[in-house]
Amino acid sequence: MRKILVAVFWLGVVFPAGIADAKEFGEALSEAFSSIPAGADAASIGNTDAANEVFSSNNPAIVPTLLKDEHKVGLSGTYGSVRFGRGPDVDLYLASAAVRLPLGVFALTYADANSGWSATDPFFGPEMKFVENPTIDLKYGLKVRDGLFFQGDQLNAGIGYVFGESRLKFRFSQFIEDFGVDVPVAIKSESRSHAGTVGVFYKPRKNVSVGAYYSHIWSSSKDTTDVAGGLFVEEVDSKIQSDQFRIGAGWRIVPLTYVTVDYRHLDMEGEKLDQVFAGIEQGFRENFPLFLYVGWADQGLTGGLGFYLENGGLNLGYMHRPFRDLEPFLGKSEVLMATAFWNF
Repeated sequence: MRKILVAVFWLGVVFPAGIADAKEFGEALSEAFSSIPAGADAASIGNTDAANEVFSSNNPAIVPTLLKDEHKVGLSGTYGSVRFGRGPDVDLYLASAAVRLPLGVFALTYADANSGWSATDPFFGPEMKFVENPTIDLKYGLKVRDGLFFQGDQLNAGIGYVFGESRLKFRFSQFIEDFGVDVPVAIKSESRSHAGTVGVFYKPRKNVSVGAYYSHIWSSSKDTTDVAGGLFVEEVDSKIQSDQFRIGAGWRIVPLTYVTVDYRHLDMEGEKLDQVFAGIEQGFRENFPLFLYVGWADQGLTGGLGFYLENGGLNLGYMHRPFRDLEPFLGKSEVLMATAFWNF
């Protein structure tokens, strides 16, 4: 869900004077939503996806690994909830399909998010609402070569494109000295974004993998401020570009134990952020379909369960306080996700 919210970065330019740290709030909110995983399988294991062969990975080079040789189609569905102590509870919905082509595998994901109104700050009293945030995510990946450096190794490459729209609303009361009273203020933010991604995935051995991907995002936003029900209206058009680079590695130490780690560098209009993600998958015994996950997603602990059958499975994921930078504005946060998938 990293694409559903980019324009909010610019809300600081339309917030009236007196709303403290508005720009910082926009930056923290945008970074937080860029970090929401696309499924419970990634969320539970520390939000790692660069080298982790999960259905919700943002690395397009992992797409060819989603289907076994005997499968032609893979389907996945996810429901998630982002909860804030003093903010709205945001509902997330994702549906994905992967299809084997004569050369490579193509994957399509549709996602959306929305919420009701909820107070965000007890002092200023603003409220915010996620109206709708539809996103279409296209990925294509193929196996480039086997035996590139070693016998049995595998190299994949992939590309991706994402189109997203976002509609958010803010409302609060602001004291106007010229009138000597508090007046209602409403802000509406509408944006469109485009993102391009390239990635690679390499397995030198069956139990070891490395991966990396780079994404560039372009977004345009129209933010409208309405003071006192039309007494004063201002519109601001903005553009933003951001870059993300992520690299990771995974190692199946023994058949029932898998560890993975990612490093991410995010550059959003000169605001740079470096993050580390890590996780562990632990099975209970051979031929038993239940797995336990724990991880660390840069700022908070993660955990979950995975239940796997021969052709599909179910993942439950939980992230505890993953957005520490947002806590001064929205309070403590948590993310809950459930993902089901099936291959044919």
